[in-house]
Amino acid sequence: MTNVGEDDEPSIVQPVYVYTGPKFLADLKLRIGEWLDERRGW
Repeated sequence: MTNVGEDDEPSIVQPVYVYTGPKFLADLKLRIGEWLDERRGW
């Protein structure tokens, strides 16, 4: 019973990590791009 619970956890955590990872990096790139544009405006 304990092994099944431990096996279920990573399968739930992994897709969330795979989904949020690229999304977070894309958001970070967007923010850096906007920040660079603001710097050019100055």
